[in-house]
Amino acid sequence: MRGASAKCACRKSLTASTAAGAERARAELKGYLRDRVTAREADPRDALLDDLIAQQRSQGGVDRDELAGIALVLLIAGHETTTNMISLGTLALMEHPGELAELRADGALLPGAVDELLRFLSVADGLLRVAVADIPVADRVIRAGDGVVMATSLINRDARAFARPDVLDVRRSAAQHVAFGHGVHQCLGQNLARAELEIALTALHTRVPTLAPNVPTDQVPFKPGGTIQGLLAFPVTW
Repeated sequence: MRGASAKCACRKSLTASTAAGAERARAELKGYLRDRVTAREADPRDALLDDLIAQQRSQGGVDRDELAGIALVLLIAGHETTTNMISLGTLALMEHPGELAELRADGALLPGAVDELLRFLSVADGLLRVAVADIPVADRVIRAGDGVVMATSLINRDARAFARPDVLDVRRSAAQHVAFGHGVHQCLGQNLARAELEIALTALHTRVPTLAPNVPTDQVPFKPGGTIQGLLAFPVTW
């Protein structure tokens, strides 16, 4: 039953049609992971979760609930972001057939195109930081100690950083986007994510060259705000 509960929670976290539904699924999945931490404390194995538990035992400072939270972040950051980017990237390329044709004609463009898609779509739309000094912004001052929430989708569409920011351009040099965060807090798995996206998009558009939406793209349902950006469904034909 525990395995069934986990599968159900994962599925709901990927497809919940409301922010409240996604939050319920998140709580359910965290509860499952808390139970797994308890079980692995009694029966350790050779896996990442066991390494986290062993480190907590040797160094302290992290309780069972925090371990479950770390496991949840790793699961979502390493799975849900990438799977949503694959579907979002595919939809974006279908909506820009000229760009897709360029990628099919020149596969060497794909690594750069992955960064451009990450910039253009900003699947994890938010950076949370705490100001360490007073920072003047326009006619306001962010005070030291203030919490700051920054929308990565807006930063990645800043015309001062990217020419024609609302245009998808697979030939653009977009490596300076902040879809993975910035500074010492950048995503640890970003290079793996880039590789996964490159492999998936290459396979999808070479092995299924006739892939196309089965509904008008403006009718494709998107996940609600406040969650990882993504699609609730993507009917296709080939």
